[in-house]
Amino acid sequence: MNKVFAIVVLAALAAASCGKKKAAPKPGPGSGAAAAAAAATDQPVRAAPPDPAHELAITTSAAVVALFGPSGPATAAVRADRAGKVVDRLAESMRSASREAWDPSTVIAIAGAERGGLFKWVRDQTALVPYHGALRGAVGVMMDRLGNSLDRALLLAELLKQTGLGVRLAHATLPADVVQKLATSWSARPRPALPAINSSSAPVIEQLVQDFGVDSAAFKARYDKAEAATAALTASVRARIAEQAKALGKMVPAADVAASPDPAAFADHWWVQLEDGGVWMDLDPSLADAEPGQALAQAEETVAPDELADDRWHTLTIRVVAEIWEDQNRREATLLEHTFVPAKFYGQRISLTNIPIDVPEQDVLLGSKDPAVEARAALLTQTEWIPVLRIGKGIVARMSVTDGGELYDVSAPDANTTRLARAVQRATKKSVDVATGLLDTLPGDPQAAPAAPPPVVESSGFTAEWMEFELRAPGAPPTVARRLVFDALGAGAERAAVRPRRLAAAARVDRGLALSGETEILPMFARIPSSFVDDRTIKALIEARPVLSELVSLGAAAPERGLRDRVNQLPTLPGPLYQLALARFELSGVGDQVYLDRIDLMTRRQRIVEAAAGYVSRDGFDIVANRVTVWPSQGSDTRAVKLAQGVADTAIEAAVLACTTSSRCARSANTSEDFTASGGKGWTTVGAMAALPGSLVAAPEAHRLAAADLAAGYLTVVAPGGTSWWRFDPRTGDTLGMSVRGGSVSTETAVLDNMILFTVQAGKCVYQHATSSSAERERTGMWCVVGALLGAIGGNAINAMGGSRGLALGVQILGTLITP
Repeated sequence: MNKVFAIVVLAALAAASCGKKKAAPKPGPGSGAAAAAAAATDQPVRAAPPDPAHELAITTSAAVVALFGPSGPATAAVRADRAGKVVDRLAESMRSASREAWDPSTVIAIAGAERGGLFKWVRDQTALVPYHGALRGAVGVMMDRLGNSLDRALLLAELLKQTGLGVRLAHATLPADVVQKLATSWSARPRPALPAINSSSAPVIEQLVQDFGVDSAAFKARYDKAEAATAALTASVRARIAEQAKALGKMVPAADVAASPDPAAFADHWWVQLEDGGVWMDLDPSLADAEPGQALAQAEETVAPDELADDRWHTLTIRVVAEIWEDQNRREATLLEHTFVPAKFYGQRISLTNIPIDVPEQDVLLGSKDPAVEARAALLTQTEWIPVLRIGKGIVARMSVTDGGELYDVSAPDANTTRLARAVQRATKKSVDVATGLLDTLPGDPQAAPAAPPPVVESSGFTAEWMEFELRAPGAPPTVARRLVFDALGAGAERAAVRPRRLAAAARVDRGLALSGETEILPMFARIPSSFVDDRTIKALIEARPVLSELVSLGAAAPERGLRDRVNQLPTLPGPLYQLALARFELSGVGDQVYLDRIDLMTRRQRIVEAAAGYVSRDGFDIVANRVTVWPSQGSDTRAVKLAQGVADTAIEAAVLACTTSSRCARSANTSEDFTASGGKGWTTVGAMAALPGSLVAAPEAHRLAAADLAAGYLTVVAPGGTSWWRFDPRTGDTLGMSVRGGSVSTETAVLDNMILFTVQAGKCVYQHATSSSAERERTGMWCVVGALLGAIGGNAINAMGGSRGLALGVQILGTLITP
């Protein structure tokens, strides 16, 4: 969610409820149609009962963490000292961890700086696979030890460049006999082993036991119990995947699934040329017995690695599309569109949100007499929004849209833009490395009087918004997926007959909350190593350490503006999306048999929903694309392997968003859980291109989506009642569990009752002190940010199953120490 706006609104809601125990504001008055439209923004969560194995894994881990908190009341100085010690111990563990899985300088240290050693390392430690275009880049090849000729050439070129040598890329089209030679070599070669992970959880936790004087016997008893629960959970998830894959395989008719990618892609061939005394020497590691100076063809073109055109890369385009009205005429307008190469932004957080232009400043809202009323009023009176895409520290922003359906270019030098520019600058906290150069073009006088907000109109001219994700691979048609942000008219995909109308209060509040939600985006171009995620996590904690220590040391005192700004700029730890990315291959049972030859895409959407019982936070995953390819020499059934990986993707996303009975958190059942609950009985297989009976899937939106899958050539296996279905591609074998939200699962948490922002486990006390004084409300905002920062890793069950167990516990321990 938009960090600043989320803090303002949610802290205000919490401030109104804590201490006073004031009831949550109820949805405002409005017509039944408007209320239905508001509800249609997101389908309600169909609660799944907590899984006992997940429950035990989470609660036993929490019991371990509880040992490390100060016994009894502790001074701010004690908490700050202990929090700093946790970060220091984690930092020490990072220094001894291997970076061989992603850092080219580590390869140079291992193989040496000589050209021959680096050539042999790429030849022997990575494998050639067929696909078109650059997908992985240098780092991606290191991550999963494979790539096509272009990606491997990019890695070799990078290694040589780092040693100070001059290089270029060479390109040619190979004849059929050479292509066949490469295909034969590829099909016979075992998949290279992934780099070993030498990090261990035990040393960090054991050192903290000594540092904090924790009773070693009590720690061992609780830790052993938590480890046993973790092992049981891991076994349970793996067993579910295997059982469901076997059962689903019997329901899906045998199909002519391609055994492997078309080796014809080998014909598009790349290698490296090294400058040596004015002569360019070929370095082509494609064959197992290749030597420096040999090449499979004469170069037809050459290019510097940094000048490789974007059309030779796999790209992701992100769009924001608005439904606007002009004199009762509907049209769709693109508010934002940005295309980039994911491999060039590895490890950088990518998120999409809408900034409300006229939201009150945090100090004003939290200092008001009734923050909850003011927060809702702010949502009701918003009349202009600007979509903002963040990639690392850069931002992309194009157009704003008003309630009346008017569009404004944020780079246009007029009074309205001045108002927009100030909002963007405020929300992005003076971000640097701006992707579009936006801030360079904005008005420079922060004191300039802004233009008046656009008025609230009788019939809204801005009634829906969607996100679009377009995946492009060179030589292949694009894949486009559209996801709903809000739909004030409740019309779903049937837009032809809709007309604009007056939006009741409930629909306006829902629109405001939906637009202020945040979608985090993770494009996968390689299998991500857990050591890489650990490294990014610990680096973020090290960067945050001074600010956290200063904040904790304040105790009950309110932070000054400067500290508050530094808190808002803290980096966010790699969160549940990365956990899903790691676990989908580690737990599938077939992870070592598959690899990526196109971009896979996963998103996490967080927003607030105004429900009848109060406000709830909604946190959901959406697997937009999960295509995998099977390694040819494994001797595996390609259809069965791909089906198993798709089942794993579906089952594991539910594991990542597990709830406990004590957390007041409701999680939607996903397709895998529906399949388990029914024992696989009563599910109906519908063939590709067949008509979907209305009686099978009665809900209109679910019927539309399932029918669209059938029309696109997928086969579906539909649950009893039609609430979810499996989607199977008979051409490729790709499989995914689907629902009205796509390949997704969601949780809902009662914001006021549970005092949690977006399943933030480590920040569970974030609203505890938001009582009467404005100073304490201000501190609530700060802890909200800190909780969001730390809660990305701490507290959910899937952490326990990966290689970062000690890190996850360390972050949870840190959370208990720094929260008031």
